[in-house]
Amino acid sequence: MTPRYDVIVIGASVNGLAAAALLAEAGAEVVLVERDVMPPEPHGPLHALDPLLVERLKLAKRGLRFRARDLPVAALARGAPPLMLNRNVHSAARALAALGEADARAWVPFRRELFAEGRRLRRWWWHAHGGGR
Repeated sequence: MTPRYDVIVIGASVNGLAAAALLAEAGAEVVLVERDVMPPEPHGPLHALDPLLVERLKLAKRGLRFRARDLPVAALARGAPPLMLNRNVHSAARALAALGEADARAWVPFRRELFAEGRRLRRWWWHAHGGGR
């Protein structure tokens, strides 16, 4: 007997894997096909995987591990060394001091305010409002 599938997902990139997993979780018979032996690496310098998807699909229990939790933000300008801003506020302030003391002094209060605003918006960000508004 020939196998029957409700859905064929083509491509085992992060999106293909997520689509196949969510469809299977919803009860669909899914087949995932990939041209290569291994799924492709994400393109570009930064790739984000939605934490809600990681949690919902129990990816950590299935072996997903992250190598670097915190990547610094790099600002590049022609003829200047890269400006690296990492989680350590003092290290980032020292890096900003190369641009100017005022920037270095403003960094800690700016970062504190930015993270406080992020914490206030967290509930809104991760939970859809009624009706998708």
